[in-house]
Amino acid sequence: MAQRSPNAPTPKRRRSSTADVFEFGTSSPGQGTPPSNAKLRQIIANQNAILKLMEEEKAHRMKKEEDAHKKFERNPHIAALVPVCIRSCTTLLNLDPWNFDAKFIAPENMQLNRKVTEEILKHNDKWSITVVEAHLKRYFNIKRTYSRRANRPGASLKHKEQITRRNRLTRKLKSRKDALGMLESEWSETKIARVGAILTEEYISSDEEDINEEDSSLKPNCRPKLVKKLTWESDRLCKVKQALDEKYRSKLSKASKKNFAKSTRGKATSIREAPENAPSWTLKL
Repeated sequence: MAQRSPNAPTPKRRRSSTADVFEFGTSSPGQGTPPSNAKLRQIIANQNAILKLMEEEKAHRMKKEEDAHKKFERNPHIAALVPVCIRSCTTLLNLDPWNFDAKFIAPENMQLNRKVTEEILKHNDKWSITVVEAHLKRYFNIKRTYSRRANRPGASLKHKEQITRRNRLTRKLKSRKDALGMLESEWSETKIARVGAILTEEYISSDEEDINEEDSSLKPNCRPKLVKKLTWESDRLCKVKQALDEKYRSKLSKASKKNFAKSTRGKATSIREAPENAPSWTLKL
C-alpha cells in the first residue's frame, strides 16, 4: 500500500450539498430556505398552547389534591342540605331511594347521588364536587348503619346501652376532674399530682342503673346507680374517688343535687383488669 508523503498537502473534504442536510424548519432535504414569519408565529402559538395545557393540568392536579385533604372536613351548610335535597329528590322527582344492600357508587344509587349533588351545588357553585360527594357518602354510611341495625333484633337496644354507658363514664370523669380542682387548697401539690395522674377511664368503676318501682319514673341520669367494684383497686383508691364524688356533690345547688344520681357499691364486680404500669398505691396488696 502506497504511503503518503508527510510533505504532501492534506486533501480537502468535500462539502455536503444542501441535498445531504436538513435545514431548520424543513421536512425534507434540499429545502434550505428559512421558515416564514407566519410559520414562526404558528410554532410559537403551538408552544404557548402546550404550556397552557400543562399549567391547566398542574392546577387541576393541585386542586384535586387540595379537595382530597378537604373532603373530610365537615361543612355544616353542606351537611344540612344533604338530607333536604335527598328528600326533595325522592318525593318531588320520584327518584328511587338508596339501596343500602349495595355500595354508595353502585349503579342503582348513582342516579340519586348525581341529582343530589347537582341540587346542592345550586346553592353555592364555589363548593367542590369532591367535598359535596364526601358529605353525601358520609350521610349514606350513617343511614346504612341505622338501617342494618334496625334489621338486627336487639342491635338498637344494645347500641343505646353502649351510648348510655359511655355518656355516664364521661360525666363521672369530668365531675371528678372538677372536684380535684376544688381540692387544690385542701390537698398538697404532691397529692394533687398523684391523683390527677390516675383520673382516666381505666381507673373508673363501671356502674349500672338500680331501677326500683319508686325510681322508675325518674330520668335515666337521676336514677340511683350500683357501682361495680374493681377487683384490683386498693382501699386507698376507693377513698380518693369517694372524696372526689363527695366534694363535687357538696358544691352543687339544691336543684342540681336532685338531678345528681346517687351511687352505691353493689355486690357485682367488674371484669376489667388493672391498667398497665398502674401506681402501687392504687393496687390491692
